[in-house]
Amino acid sequence: MPNFGKEISRFKLVVYLINGKSHRYYSLKNEENKNEKVAIAGMVRRLLLKKHKGQYKTALLYDTQSPSDKPIQKWSFGIREF
Repeated sequence: MPNFGKEISRFKLVVYLINGKSHRYYSLKNEENKNEKVAIAGMVRRLLLKKHKGQYKTALLYDTQSPSDKPIQKWSFGIREF
């Protein structure tokens, strides 16, 4: 599945791992036309519940189309804070 680039992607997920590294992920092309909740749930399932399960300390989700640079959701050690 091809990823969008940071210029046109709808969501960005930044994952900070326990080992000190971080990864940035952008929403997939096939999620762009889906409901916001469905698109976010897909990213969370794929990246936080499968790929990085038990390996991250913090994850921040951003709406790249919003003028604000604040995260819209945050997870710490697998628990959603907001």
